[in-house]
Amino acid sequence: MSITINADDFGISKEVNQAIEECFRLGYIDQTTLMVNMPYADAAMQMAKEQGFADCVGIHLNLTAGYPLTDRIRQNTVFCDERGNFHAGFHHSLKNRLWMSSDQISQISEELEAQIKKYLEYGCTLKHVDSHHHVHTNLPVLKALKPLLKKYDITSIRI
Repeated sequence: MSITINADDFGISKEVNQAIEECFRLGYIDQTTLMVNMPYADAAMQMAKEQGFADCVGIHLNLTAGYPLTDRIRQNTVFCDERGNFHAGFHHSLKNRLWMSSDQISQISEELEAQIKKYLEYGCTLKHVDSHHHVHTNLPVLKALKPLLKKYDITSIRI
């Protein structure tokens, strides 16, 4: 049995990026997960490459904060506010954590796939996925994610 220490939220802010880099340098963590839709994602990956831990970066799927990568989900008030930013409302609704329409699940799938594609464009190789606020454990999100795990050969998921 092995234990992996992961630091979430890589890319969310300059301060978090710096803290994660320091934790790698001090040997406190084994890997991190990147929020590709956040403002400091590019800087995070540049840092990871420069500091030699790019192969330790997984993806931190995000449906609750920041600006989505896809248009359709931005238009849905279940997920986003009037400016198109995620608002996390669906995550706080028991009904939406257990059931969503097939169109909403399709919107989730499109957004998650766009995030995975962006992650791969950075040249990342760690096949680990988790999510902001653990939304991947919500049934509709899991339904959207499951085919993508297979499609992109993702071999590790935090539960």
